Amino acid sequence: MLRPKPLNEGTAAAIGAFLMLGSGQVLPQELPALSQDIAPILLFFLGLMLICVVAEKAGFYRQYRFFALASIQSSEFVAIYCLPS
Repeated sequence: MLRPKPLNEGTAAAIGAFLMLGSGQVLPQELPALSQDIAPILLFFLGLMLICVVAEKAGFYRQYRFFALASIQSSEFVAIYCLPS
């Protein structure tokens, strides 16, 4: 997966949607059924984003970053995940 540097994720997704429509991969008549099929997934991700915003506003990430850094500094983590095999 590539992250487009000058664009944010929403703009890149919109460009991708327009390219899918423009190339005929998705027909305009299919959009209502397609939207209905993916609505639960989109609502799930919207909920995750809202939880992250609330946690960030509450200072959750600043308060608990010490615990995350402490767990990363264990030698077992470095040996398993960071060193090339």
